[in-house]
Amino acid sequence: MPTPRSLSSDQDRGRVLHAMANHELMALELFAVALLRFPEIPAPHRRAMVRTMHDEQRHLSLYLDRMRSAGCEVGVEPVSTFFWDALAPVADARRFVAGLSLCLEQANLDFAREWEVAFRRVGDLPTADVLREVYEDEVRHLRIGIGTFRALEPGADREVSFASFASALVPPLSPARARGIGLDREGRARAGFSPAFVDQLAIAGGSRGRIARLFVLQAGTEDELAGRGRPTPPELATLAMWMARREDLVLAPPPRAAFLATLAAAGFPVCAFVGPTDPIPRISGVVPWAASPSLSARFPEWVPPFDARRREVHGKAFAARCLRDFLPATTLGLREGDVGVVCTTVSEVAAAVGEGTFLVKADLSTAGGHRVRLDGPLEQAPESTRRFVDRALLLGPVVVERELPVAAEFSVHATVEADRVRIDGITRFFAHRGVYRGTFLGPVHLGASKALARFLHREGRERGALSAELDRAARFVGERARVLGHLGPLSLDAIVVDGADGLRLKPISEVNPRWTMSRIALGLRDRVAPNTVGWWWFLPAAAVEAAAPAGLAALLQDELPMVLEDGRLAQGVLPTSDPVGARLTTWLFVARRWSTLMSAFDLVSVRAPELAVHLPLGLETHA
Repeated sequence: MPTPRSLSSDQDRGRVLHAMANHELMALELFAVALLRFPEIPAPHRRAMVRTMHDEQRHLSLYLDRMRSAGCEVGVEPVSTFFWDALAPVADARRFVAGLSLCLEQANLDFAREWEVAFRRVGDLPTADVLREVYEDEVRHLRIGIGTFRALEPGADREVSFASFASALVPPLSPARARGIGLDREGRARAGFSPAFVDQLAIAGGSRGRIARLFVLQAGTEDELAGRGRPTPPELATLAMWMARREDLVLAPPPRAAFLATLAAAGFPVCAFVGPTDPIPRISGVVPWAASPSLSARFPEWVPPFDARRREVHGKAFAARCLRDFLPATTLGLREGDVGVVCTTVSEVAAAVGEGTFLVKADLSTAGGHRVRLDGPLEQAPESTRRFVDRALLLGPVVVERELPVAAEFSVHATVEADRVRIDGITRFFAHRGVYRGTFLGPVHLGASKALARFLHREGRERGALSAELDRAARFVGERARVLGHLGPLSLDAIVVDGADGLRLKPISEVNPRWTMSRIALGLRDRVAPNTVGWWWFLPAAAVEAAAPAGLAALLQDELPMVLEDGRLAQGVLPTSDPVGARLTTWLFVARRWSTLMSAFDLVSVRAPELAVHLPLGLETHA
């Protein structure tokens, strides 16, 4: 179907009008079902239904006339039976009225208004006038439906509560289905809904008809595989919303309504949440952050038993071996000494440590943890360091690698499928001592120094050289991971090394056979307005509270006021997880130009220097 923004030809107009005529016909038939099936509906409300049927019949005739003007006849386009399929089986009058009048007719307020604008834009004024007439009738129909719903609800309040409405809907209908394109608050107020009802409708997530998937962000997979327990903080669990679609569910404590309203006001779709102890409704599948034994045990119907071979793919030793085997195919200056050494004994660790600073990493570790730094021979290291090495070797191999000066960090995101490795995109991110701090939303050279930008494009001789090498590395690692039973998301972290003789690329620094925060940022980039750039920032809540008690959006209101274009965020600062009661906060910065964001960062440095220390170093505005 054409969208309101893509409407152009007579054929497009005919297809849209054909669908609208079909909806009117189904509504007419469903009201007839109500009259026949529910004699308990009070007589005044039955008479109002008859008047509504007259209106639906008139709307149908008007649409048929406008269809013919566009060269379209009934039956030439396929139609949906969703309205009928959803409501015809309902045997309870109150639930039927909730679905037909309070849900489907309510949504038509938004659709009629938006399509009226679309048809006026293409110069079809007669159809736009029909849609204006339909809109005004729908306000009245919704008012009638509210009255009928209240008449069927024992002890009903004067106003219909959102909870009462939502509980009366029969799946696959949900409150989300009562919204169309945009949200017409004025029409709903005229029909009789309270501001509180409309506020809750604006942020109501859930399916509009499709069976939802359940997204589970259970961080710490490597800790689980190593036998270490680490619960996922609630604020991180809710970030699964940025992996999901509006109709999906997220397994996490529901955030505050005020936070979800902020997202909705910024043009972001809001999904529904299921608390950790709540019963799981009907779903079509589970989308986990990573495959793990605990998730397989919790959702055996949806998550297959964990293949023990996949444990190896999570290990640092797997990444080091992949990089060593990929070394002959590298083209951007990688040296053999940049590759980590896999060790299984203390003597091997001691032999792998040379001059300079080295890191010893446990095989299963993440987020900068479970590693130690050596500035000299292992024998001269503190006792706590030697004990760490001993304990780590009891669980498996360790990786010894030289600590390299980092100029930039990248992730290439892939999906390992049964017959191929699909490349999904590349992001540039920033970490401090291995702890993730944020991701750039935009091209890989965003905010890069001139020297780094030249390196990324091979001094102008080969634009996209870094992307090409990371693409090859991801496919190489993905094929190896599939042999070990891994299917699904896989991200490679890579670093640009700032050496004494220039920059070089280490294309496989970490292998993450799961979702990552940078991969979520890749999805965030698709949800903001096109031709924008951004920065997704992770900050300790205590630092934000001390520097900006009202939040970063308030701190930067004058520098980065919120701007929406075609309903999508084109500029502004937005919390992407509920900052209230959290230990970690996440913020999205968006603007048309990188220089605008740099001005905002400069302002942060002046007003909140304790936050500026979490920004990546070496940012430049020329990019």
